[in-house]
Amino acid sequence: MRVAILTQSYPFQIASENFLVEEEAVWRAFPEAEITWVPDVASGETYGHQSRNIFSGVRQKSALKIAMSGLCNFPWRYAWNDLRLFGRVSTKVVWNTVKEGMQIGYRLSRLSGLPEQDVYYAYWGRTDAVVATILATKWNAKCIYRNHRFDLYEERSGPIPFKRALASSESEGLYLSQVAKDYALSRFGHHLASVHPLGINLSQIGTTNSGIAFKPEVAQGVEKDLAVVSVSGISPVKRVSLIPQLLARLSETTGMRLSWLHVGGSASEVAQLALEAGAQLDRSQFEILPFVPNSEIIGILKAKPGAVFINVSISEGVPVSIMEAMASGLAIIATDVGSTKSIVLEPANLLLPGQGSLTEWSELVSGWLRATNLGDTALKNARFAAEKFDHIRNYEALVKHVIHG
Repeated sequence: MRVAILTQSYPFQIASENFLVEEEAVWRAFPEAEITWVPDVASGETYGHQSRNIFSGVRQKSALKIAMSGLCNFPWRYAWNDLRLFGRVSTKVVWNTVKEGMQIGYRLSRLSGLPEQDVYYAYWGRTDAVVATILATKWNAKCIYRNHRFDLYEERSGPIPFKRALASSESEGLYLSQVAKDYALSRFGHHLASVHPLGINLSQIGTTNSGIAFKPEVAQGVEKDLAVVSVSGISPVKRVSLIPQLLARLSETTGMRLSWLHVGGSASEVAQLALEAGAQLDRSQFEILPFVPNSEIIGILKAKPGAVFINVSISEGVPVSIMEAMASGLAIIATDVGSTKSIVLEPANLLLPGQGSLTEWSELVSGWLRATNLGDTALKNARFAAEKFDHIRNYEALVKHVIHG
């Protein structure tokens, strides 16, 4: 079976595609699947020493040629169908459809030399999903496309071009949780859809069904000292600057000594966040690090069992960082957005209202801390992670679904 997997880049884009490295390893365990990676941008680098079939189409040399290829291959039928299904169409919706349609046309022109495939698998549910659908229709092949966050939730992204046309096609949407699948069915219309969650490499973390090893000083209840960890980019959607404000309120209401470690962001973003945090917390209370390799993040999480991991994003798909934190033995405080609810156990952990105020969050967290046994929560999280987040089991289920239907 020949399978083309359409991605943003090769090597896979960090951090949005880094878990494809683990998925690729599972694909290799199925010799009946002949994989061709079809990145939008290929740098020629590779992972390890194993050979890979990587298709990189011919690049147009000028802006005029790019525009012409976009027009010549513009998906008129899909654009018209999408606008018709959308209902109330504004100038902005039409303009975004034209822009994305041009990108689709350009991508199609570069893939004119791609050999016929049995399955077209788009890792993202926007441009590449439409490209994969058009190619699958041309060759009477199967098409599947994953959905994450920016390519699914319109409350954050605004109206997403071609989503309704995709739903009316014969392609299959793959969703990371039942919550995400239900959202897509209700918003874009009935279509072939299934749930295939992402996974994490639990062997890196050392999590087993029997539990995790704690530092001797981790108590069975909440002590006066509490370590709080966050891992994410520093962007408006992540709202990281709210964390020191929340912790400052918690210090006042609970009398606890709080420390905060954040990992993620560029050097300039880290410096700005440190200034903002310094206005709320004593400098000895926090440490802010720029992005580091995932293996180092795992090491940081493993070194803090019994701590609390916090995520206050306004929008999420299924946060991989939360899965890694749970597997590492951290309790979770997170906003109830996207599919976060599908991976966070309540009431052992705490879900905050996504649009809640700092006062409301502070009251909820204070009550949760008084009632929570961090040791028990960490053990429950580690066991749940071992049961639900194992990347080999999850990706094997996906590959079997693709191959056998």
